[in-house]
Amino acid sequence: MTLIVSNDSPETRTVSLVPSGLAQGWSAIDRPSLTILSGAEELVAIRLRPPRAATVPSGTSTFTVRLVPMDDPTDIVAVDGSITVLAFDDRRIEIAQPVQRARRSALYDVLVDNSGNIRASCRLSYIDNTGRTVGRFDPPSVGIEPGMSAAIKLRVKAKRRRWRFGSRALPFAVHALQDDHATVIASASMLQEPVLSSRFIARTAFCAATAGALVGGWFAVAKPTIEDAAERAVERSLSVTPTTTPTSIDGSTPQGPTTPGSGATNDEGEAVGIAETLLIPAGKFVSETVYTVPAGYTFMLTEMFLQNPSGDVGRFTVTAGTDVIYNPDPSSDDVQRQQFFTPWPVTEGKDVTVSFENCEPGDATLGQCSVQTLILGRLVPNATTP
Repeated sequence: MTLIVSNDSPETRTVSLVPSGLAQGWSAIDRPSLTILSGAEELVAIRLRPPRAATVPSGTSTFTVRLVPMDDPTDIVAVDGSITVLAFDDRRIEIAQPVQRARRSALYDVLVDNSGNIRASCRLSYIDNTGRTVGRFDPPSVGIEPGMSAAIKLRVKAKRRRWRFGSRALPFAVHALQDDHATVIASASMLQEPVLSSRFIARTAFCAATAGALVGGWFAVAKPTIEDAAERAVERSLSVTPTTTPTSIDGSTPQGPTTPGSGATNDEGEAVGIAETLLIPAGKFVSETVYTVPAGYTFMLTEMFLQNPSGDVGRFTVTAGTDVIYNPDPSSDDVQRQQFFTPWPVTEGKDVTVSFENCEPGDATLGQCSVQTLILGRLVPNATTP
């Protein structure tokens, strides 16, 4: 846009042009300082370039250009204008642990992120083109403000059990739908394990064959031998007059001690997702306990996400008890992800705490820092000693 600056005073004046308001950070004036003769006027070009970011809301907003004379800084002239920022969509879906093994059903964590500059009101849809599974969302729809994200639970269940012949892949997709907006898609898969594994079938067949061999050996060898020995003993006793008390033969099968086998169960436990939003006043320190491991259980921490939509600066820390387990640089406005290939165990009674200190807001107009974190893992019962 073009601004016309005229000098109605009887003297030549030099003025500075200073933008202010919401558009100050993304406005540029080609001639920020002018010297205008008495009775003359100058044309000044103003370029407004709003960034494509969630921190710039859509709609009409005002901006101001102040003209400050060099000879009299108190004689300020302000010119107001308006600019309309267009809306744009930037939505993403991410599925934590997109491939899981299960016999009948599995629980997935779905993260929907809104990086656009308008509110997203998404309806979640489960798509399985093979028709072999069904999915249920909790909640089935979400409303997400610009620069924020939401975590949703998805329970996937196979319609039929698989009894044998190895595992099979059951692919599916998750759609985030909203009228007059592009559909966002994420794909995942469930590996359905058989109820009767090949190892179980092999062991059962081996046990059956062993039992059959023992029964066959009894009837083919042991039983005839015992019967022949008994008949010979009876014949000898009938041919000789007994002079002593007859001896009774008592045959019994000794039973050896049995030692029960000890096998450790492989219980994956219950999935746990902890979502927390920290609001920190500028320069302050905030610490919150987001989860306490219950007695008799161990929390196996597998994955963490951190989102800083405003690009705030500070020190972000996740601790388990007194152990620091996550300490990233939060200044990036992208979603940061920390995945533990070996789950981090948090024993019973310990607290999982998130904290943020030395807050410097990325957007000074907000006066505070805002970070979101998502902690994922499984709650596993502690092993008991027999």
